[in-house]
Parts: sequence; structure tokens; C-alpha cells
Amino acid sequence: MQDAKDAAKEEVKQNPNLSDEEKDAINTGIDEATTVDEVKSKVDEANKQADKNLQDAKEEAKKEIDANENLSQEEKDEIKQEIDDAKTTDEVDSKVDEANKQGDKNLEDAKEEAKKEVDANENLSKEEKDEIKKEIDDAKTTDEVENKVDEANKQGDQNLEDAKEEAKKEVDANENLSKEEKDEIKKEIDDAKTTDEVDSKVDDANKQGDQNLEDAKEEAKKEVDANENLSKEEKDEIKKEIDDAKTTDEVDSKVDDANKQGDQNLEDAKDEAKQEIDKNPNLSDKEKDEIKKEIDDAKTTDDVEKEVDDANKQGDQNLEDAKDE
Repeated sequence: MQDAKDAAKEEVKQNPNLSDEEKDAINTGIDEATTVDEVKSKVDEANKQADKNLQDAKEEAKKEIDANENLSQEEKDEIKQEIDDAKTTDEVDSKVDEANKQGDKNLEDAKEEAKKEVDANENLSKEEKDEIKKEIDDAKTTDEVENKVDEANKQGDQNLEDAKEEAKKEVDANENLSKEEKDEIKKEIDDAKTTDEVDSKVDDANKQGDQNLEDAKEEAKKEVDANENLSKEEKDEIKKEIDDAKTTDEVDSKVDDANKQGDQNLEDAKDEAKQEIDKNPNLSDKEKDEIKKEIDDAKTTDDVEKEVDDANKQGDQNLEDAKDE
């Protein structure tokens, strides 16, 4: 009888799926048994309890695995299979520990990859990147990490769109670019993949606008210098105003003003010249009419002055001829 009890208690002791409290309670029952059958019955109960403990442990473990948000479905399925194959509750606990470590590693790996992706996003500012990476570090699950990356990418996309809109407005507002140039630059802005590309296109546009303005000024001053109906003082004044112009339209306006001034100078010179011709007493009416017609046809103030000089010479000659007669 005692040998049966000792053997039974040894079997209970060796059962890895019973707690110390359960073993103590079963051993007490074995000690109180009065027959070998009772002893066997206690051992059977112990084994059933152990089997139940193992099954319960497996169920709880699999629930814990399913609840772990940092494991993939494939990882969960693999781990739960290993749990089902476990022979002891310690094995089950070990599988759960391994699963949690794997989940933690997955989370850390996801965070590292996510932060690399955020850093590589050229459309986020340093401040935005730092804020997003802090939120990634605070994430508890890989889903949270993925959400933060999605948010970051959306923010980058929004930043790019905002930069494009602002850039196109700036290009449209540049008065020194032609419509064709603006359209071409805005197309390049639309095709840009990063905010740096957008900024570069705006810089190019501003440089082109500055170049257009300088080219316009040079051409304008040449045109003013070539205008034979302006005085040197007028030319110098107009060219100074051209140099001070901020836009190509201003430059064009100054050239228009200069041409109008030249035209006015020519008309004034013609009027003065014709009055002088009319007052010349040594010219016949026919000569006066002919000379005034030539004055009207003159293209420059120099031409006008030459016609007056010629008229005066003709009048002087007429006077000399009259004296000789």
C-alpha cells in the first residue's frame, strides 16, 4: 500500500502540468486513501487536471497570440501550431514569450523602417519629420506605425501641392515673364516631384524675369539712342528712367513716351520751320509751298533744319540775283 502511494506521489511530482498547490492537494488525497484503487483514482484525477491545465493554457496562449497586434497572420498561425504541439504548460509559456519577443522586434523593425521612410520624404520639413518620428517612437503597434507613415506621406503630398500652387501664383505675378514663358514654367512646376524642385523652378523663373528686364532695358536704350528726334538731354533723362524701371511693361511705356516725345519734337520743329519759311521775304510763294511740302515729308528734326538752311540759302541767292538785275 505504501509503495503504491509513494509511486503515485512520484508520478504526480513529475507531472509538469500541475501547479505546486495542485500537487500538494493531490498528495494529501493520496495520503488519505485507504485502498490502492483510491490511490489510482487520485492519480487519474491528477492527470485529467494536468491535461485540462495544458488545454486551458493553450487556449489562453492562443488568445494572447491573436490579440498581439505586432504579429503577422502567418506568424500567428505558425506560433499557434507550435502551441498546439506543446506537451507542457512551460512549453506553452515559452512559446508565448517567444511570440511577444517577435512582436516587439516586429514593432521595432517597423519603427526603424518607418523613420527611414519619413527621413527620405523630400516634401516634409525637418520640424514635420521630427514630430512624426516622435509619434512613431510612441506607437504601440505596427498598425499605428503604418498609420503614421501614411499620414506623413499625405502631409508630404499636401506640402508639394501647396508649394506648387504658391509657386504658380508667384510665376503669374512676375511681370517680366511672357505668357509663353509662364505657361512653360508652370508646366514644369506641375511635373515637379519635390518641393525643392518647385523652389528651383521658381528661382529659374525669377532669374529669367530678371534677364528679360535687363534685355528689355538694353534694347530700349538702344532704341532711344537711335531716335533722331530727341535731344541728348531728353535721351539721358529717358534712359535714366528706363534704368529705374522695375518691369518690362514700364520699360515699354518709357520707350512709348520717348517715341511720342520724338514725334512731338518733329512736329514742333516742322511748325517752327514752316513759320520761318513763311516769314522769309526773299522766297516766292511757289518756293515756300515747295519747301514746306519737303518739310512736311521730313522724317527727322535734322532733315527739317536742313530744309530751313536750304530755304535760307535759296532766299539769300534770290536776293543777290535781284540786286544784280
